[in-house]
Amino acid sequence: MIEQIMRHIQATAMPRAVSLMERAPQSIVYALHVPYTLYLMARYRGLTLPTAANPGLEGGGLTRESKADLHALLGPVGRAHHAPFVTIPTGETTAQDALRAMDAAGLAFPVVVKPAIGRRGFGVKTVWTEQELAGHLAKFVVGVRLLIQRYAE
Repeated sequence: MIEQIMRHIQATAMPRAVSLMERAPQSIVYALHVPYTLYLMARYRGLTLPTAANPGLEGGGLTRESKADLHALLGPVGRAHHAPFVTIPTGETTAQDALRAMDAAGLAFPVVVKPAIGRRGFGVKTVWTEQELAGHLAKFVVGVRLLIQRYAE
């Protein structure tokens, strides 16, 4: 049954739009942003200016912001429209531990597993089975916090 659903989704899914900036090397991306940021810092006389955009996030969400922390900032209306999730640490966490955490959060397959602190989509995978979950968890080094979220088309 799950294989049939997967094949159907893959066959009918629209191609994912990929922007140039999403796949560009980070050095090029930051080479474009750093001069402008420095100009704004000088113009408005503040070294912390870039962090003012998102005061609720550590470092203003400039870099290494946690998806779980960002989701936790949602109010009741946002939470009502947001796919439920749970976070787990890698390393000592087994697939069985992840399944128990999923069950406690009311999650069932398929789910999306992704690092809580992402990097342009690396490590994001839609997981359809327990075996696939175990295999994906094994790919992460110890100490990475993962977010497991209900799959939403």
